[in-house]
Amino acid sequence: MAARYQLKVVTEFASAHTLRDYPGACSRMHGHNWKVELEAVATRLDDVGMGIDFKVMKNAANEIGDELDHRYLNDLEPFKEVNPTAENIAAYMYKAISARINSDSIKVTAPQTILCPEPLANRPGTDVPAYCRLPSTPYTPCHQKGH
Repeated sequence: MAARYQLKVVTEFASAHTLRDYPGACSRMHGHNWKVELEAVATRLDDVGMGIDFKVMKNAANEIGDELDHRYLNDLEPFKEVNPTAENIAAYMYKAISARINSDSIKVTAPQTILCPEPLANRPGTDVPAYCRLPSTPYTPCHQKGH
């Protein structure tokens, strides 16, 4: 069996969105601090002994995160017709980051978890974060970075 090396980087961004046709408060504009954990699998190492330089993974994740950071997601092309739900944001990031770093020896497996920690403005008594993840990904607690 060929060796498999799992690598992970984390990026964060803050943005606002509305969920069109949602039957509740999320149909109004609101914001989140998002945390995305990106995993990739390498099947071989380069001459330096790396599957992929973490800097390459982190830069790709940050570049995509920067496109979403401090933006109203519904105004961005990927979300003009598709609701910017946690699942759709994860799918967008997976596709965009995969296009940047996938090769014959490295593959993005998925944004392991996309978390929508605490809303930007918490109501008293609502300090429990909401966790949003892709199907079949493990529950991962979030340590929010200040934004």
